[in-house]
Amino acid sequence: MTDNEVSLWPKWFSESLPAQENKKINIALNKTLGQANKFLWDALNIYDDFLDEEGKPENLPKANRYYRHFLRIYYSLSLDRDFYILFEKILSDLDKANGEEALQKKLKIKNGIILMPKSIPCYPDLLSISRKSLTLCLGPIAILSQLGHRINRKRIGLTIRFFQLLLAAKQLSDDSRDWLEDLKRGQITPVVVLLINEAKKRNIILDLKHQPEIANILFAAEVSQTISTDITMLCNKARLEAKKIELKASSKLISKIILPLEKAVGRAAEFRKMIE
Repeated sequence: MTDNEVSLWPKWFSESLPAQENKKINIALNKTLGQANKFLWDALNIYDDFLDEEGKPENLPKANRYYRHFLRIYYSLSLDRDFYILFEKILSDLDKANGEEALQKKLKIKNGIILMPKSIPCYPDLLSISRKSLTLCLGPIAILSQLGHRINRKRIGLTIRFFQLLLAAKQLSDDSRDWLEDLKRGQITPVVVLLINEAKKRNIILDLKHQPEIANILFAAEVSQTISTDITMLCNKARLEAKKIELKASSKLISKIILPLEKAVGRAAEFRKMIE
């Protein structure tokens, strides 16, 4: 997901709404919310580097500045009070998710061998992996609020769920692309958890130094199938929620984000057939 794409999400959302709503939206609002998304995205990426223990101290003031710009834009919009209650709630959950990640222990690795932990986090609710990026849905919610939709009404809740599904699918896809790098660093992600559990079940030693092919084969033959199924499920549900909130079938949120994820799942399926 590029900086430019993130800044276009509010515009894409506006264009996806029914014509009678789209024409009421101030073009300047889309641009303002897009800039806020850009500031937020840049800040989140720098903060993530610190959570991954790869952050550069000189970048921290920059991240804080981006985050302040993001906040300033939203608080200057003077939207309904209920919007800001939801706004604070989503930001608080972001803080909580980051705090939980910071306290999460890493996998222990000795001479390239993954030391199997006695217990490992589970992800029974895949929507939970959208928590760190759900703030990106605040632009579309602000647009609906500006249009007069009450925050406690069904339309808002369904819109949040649409973005939870979309963002969870995107995060799962990113994790499946970066699984080996994450594993080498001892990072625990939903994909790494699946791999560890599969290795435990098969009593397989993951030796990334002397037998790296074992982890690759296990991922390609077993884990990727589960991930593909989960991404497909999330994308299907996101498409259903899109209909409920009356997004156009031609929405760029679907064609630029959901559709590429579905195509990637198809390519993964073709690869698995080749190695069977």
